[in-house]
Amino acid sequence: MSLIVKKLSDYVSLASAVAAIGSEITQLIIDKADSMAGNISIPATLHCVFVSGGVITTTGYTLTFGAAPEIGFTQAFSGTGTVVGLNEARPELWAINTTPGTTDMTTAIQAAVNASSNVSITCPYEYKTTDEILLNSNQCITMSSGVTIHQYTANKNIFKATSKDNVWIHANGAILYGEGTWSSGWTDVYGHEDRAIQFLGCTNSGVIMPHIKNCGAAGIAIMGGSGIRVIAPIIEGTNLYSTVIPYTGNHQHGIMLSNHTTYGDGDDIIIIAPDISGTCQGIIRIAQTAVAAGDGTVQIINPTIHDITGQHAVYLQEGHVSISNPALYNIALAGIKIQSGGANLAVRAVSATGVTAYHLGSNIFEVAVVGSGSVSELLLSATGDDVGTGLSVLGDCSNIKCDMVLRNVIGNAFLAQGVGPHDIDCTFTAENLGGDGVFVSATTATGLKIRPKIIDPNYTPLTYAAGVHINSASAVIELFDPVITDSAANMNYGIWNEADGSLIYVRGSVKIAGATSVAYKGHSNGTGIMEWPAEAVLNTTADGQILGNADIKSSQAVTTICQSTSITPVVLWSQQLADESAYLCTAQIVGKLSGSAQRAGYITSVLVYRNGGNATIEGTPDVLSYVSASFAGVEAWNIDTNGIYLKVHSGGTAVYDWKAVVTVVPVV
Repeated sequence: MSLIVKKLSDYVSLASAVAAIGSEITQLIIDKADSMAGNISIPATLHCVFVSGGVITTTGYTLTFGAAPEIGFTQAFSGTGTVVGLNEARPELWAINTTPGTTDMTTAIQAAVNASSNVSITCPYEYKTTDEILLNSNQCITMSSGVTIHQYTANKNIFKATSKDNVWIHANGAILYGEGTWSSGWTDVYGHEDRAIQFLGCTNSGVIMPHIKNCGAAGIAIMGGSGIRVIAPIIEGTNLYSTVIPYTGNHQHGIMLSNHTTYGDGDDIIIIAPDISGTCQGIIRIAQTAVAAGDGTVQIINPTIHDITGQHAVYLQEGHVSISNPALYNIALAGIKIQSGGANLAVRAVSATGVTAYHLGSNIFEVAVVGSGSVSELLLSATGDDVGTGLSVLGDCSNIKCDMVLRNVIGNAFLAQGVGPHDIDCTFTAENLGGDGVFVSATTATGLKIRPKIIDPNYTPLTYAAGVHINSASAVIELFDPVITDSAANMNYGIWNEADGSLIYVRGSVKIAGATSVAYKGHSNGTGIMEWPAEAVLNTTADGQILGNADIKSSQAVTTICQSTSITPVVLWSQQLADESAYLCTAQIVGKLSGSAQRAGYITSVLVYRNGGNATIEGTPDVLSYVSASFAGVEAWNIDTNGIYLKVHSGGTAVYDWKAVVTVVPVV
């Protein structure tokens, strides 16, 4: 049986043609224009083929195809009605883009989106839009690299999906170009809709390889929802195209994520290989004050964020975020900022590992609590060059593990401020620092475990400079195997405990070299180091070595050395006593005449105490001595106000070298 072919031009209208043909298997050539006067449903037995001039105006009605029509590169529809049953829709089926960039294609694109689950926007020219395109569930938008969709109206998205499922945009490098309005007077991110793509409460949706430019509010915004994927976007803010973003400018984001009062917590969001530049923030996860901290997870994999002229590369106000292998360079402020800024907002479970940072105006990692919340459970690692600070913590931040390798640091490698940071474990190697390698001014800061290797700190002139500088009245710090060296004579002290009340425990081994004054300086009230490695030798008479050992209170044996040259006593070891305390001090001492084998050895013990007054020796010190015949040197225990001193002298004019291992058993 041969196929029956008929033409629309043989009938008064499309409606009359459909009625006349009925269910007969027929091919209908749509070869003339027609305006619908009512809804039309074309049966599957009637196959429509559109040719030039065959345009159906659908305004006010629905045209339903039982079998997908055949449409070449020609306009097939016009008007604002609904077309159902297309296998694939293109904007050009509704309007010819007569003058790309001038012809408004908004209605045509929206009509294509409404007509089919598969929309193709592939002609290599600009599509002007003046309103947002609203997407539907189970929809795929496919574009090509030569396409530009340009939004010309301020405060409008380009693509928007609200409470939809399975919405995908395969951009394939197509450009989504925003209108570009941004103002330094904006006080919030909400209320500004110049966003290329916005998913509100959507599920199982995503976008692949868009090239987004010049969006004033955000390149991509994801509010609530779950199962959202963002793959290989290039996002360039207005700073590169229209409105310049000044230093510290805010409220323009490459990718914006937010839990939402209406659309719920954002969960299972994965962002892969974004390239973001020219915005205020690269990626931000915003906390809404009306929404409690959620448990939704976000993964950010292999991001490249650069040339951020406003603020931060990544700014997290919510937790449960994993960031892996980010490359961050030319950032105005911080690389990764994690902040609790709301009342009782607990930011938890963030990892940012494998960070590569270059030319950051502020911290690689900035962890802060502003208000009554907290931040905890962080895993961080980075390499950095030309950065402001390595790790900065402010306020109630805890359970943080951080590893860094740094070079050319403007400030500190580790900085702790505010009230209550605790349980922080930081290992770093840092070379060429403008400030102190470690600076702690935080109060009630406990459980700070620092493993520092500090090379050439303090290139910025300071009145007093140190490798490790503690200026807190209530911090507890453990230093593990500290290495602190300065080849440029900028460092006054290796370790400096400036304030009364902090406790420092030095464990493992210690190396301090190059201090212009002393390697350790304690506070005048006697608070200071509570543990000291037994194998670390304290030199009590040479500048640049360890002085101030009166402030070293260690449960381990402490080794000290000194040199005497006359009958004037020299302090070989000392310690300040707390009130209402008792100390049993035992010293093993070896002395030798310099340039000779004349020698002496002593094992001596003393019990000393304080009870409301000065230090007092109980009874007579016990001494076991081994002395060669011509040895003239003398050792003796002395007290002075609140301190116990082990002093030595030469017994005359001669140079004697001394070494002691002192053990203290205190009851305080």
